[in-house]
Amino acid sequence: MGLDINTVLLAVTAIGVAIASPFLTIIVRNWYLSPKLDFEFNFGPGSRDSHQTKMRHRKTDKEHPVYYFLFEVANTGKSAAIDCEVILEKIWQADDAGNKQEWKNFLPVNLRWSEGGCTNACSKMILSKGRRLCNMGLIKPRGHQIEDSIYRNISPQQKETNKFFFDQYGPKFFYQWDCLLPGKYEIQVSVYSRNAPKAARKFSIDWSGDWYNEEKEMFSKGIKISML
Repeated sequence: MGLDINTVLLAVTAIGVAIASPFLTIIVRNWYLSPKLDFEFNFGPGSRDSHQTKMRHRKTDKEHPVYYFLFEVANTGKSAAIDCEVILEKIWQADDAGNKQEWKNFLPVNLRWSEGGCTNACSKMILSKGRRLCNMGLIKPRGHQIEDSIYRNISPQQKETNKFFFDQYGPKFFYQWDCLLPGKYEIQVSVYSRNAPKAARKFSIDWSGDWYNEEKEMFSKGIKISML
């Protein structure tokens, strides 16, 4: 007596499911338990992501004010994210007509995690349901920043201009900008981990070049940053 075709198909399907189930279980379990990274950012007076603090001058050992801009990398997954690095990957600058032009040949650089001061590592673990702060950049009063940019093509006039400095981890490169002159920009920041998918967000930066001593004025007239 011949086998019914439906019976054969059901048997084959059952065998296939039995073989695939362990692999599917592993895939689903890994997806369910995997770390998931995202960004959080708040801008404005009173925010820990944008605030004025004090910095000590390297040569004079005197304190001066500085504005710091941070963002948070949050892990909403069910396991720790290992060896997380934050990379400034791309920069776009708006021209006079408002059209955004990408900086060509910009070499991505590490941004500095906030914890640990100047000696902290470029990679960090982020525990499940945890978060870490990362430095985006800073603005110093003009008299304390003239010598800081090492870009080889910076002009004497640009050296005298107030600049937004990226807080890079590791050595800077002579052949590309390490800061933003007054203007309108977009930047792309990505976080990479050994065991989590890449997460990327863009930030809009509108920088007037003007310094204001009060946070309320600085964050309304001097600079505006938003996460896109």
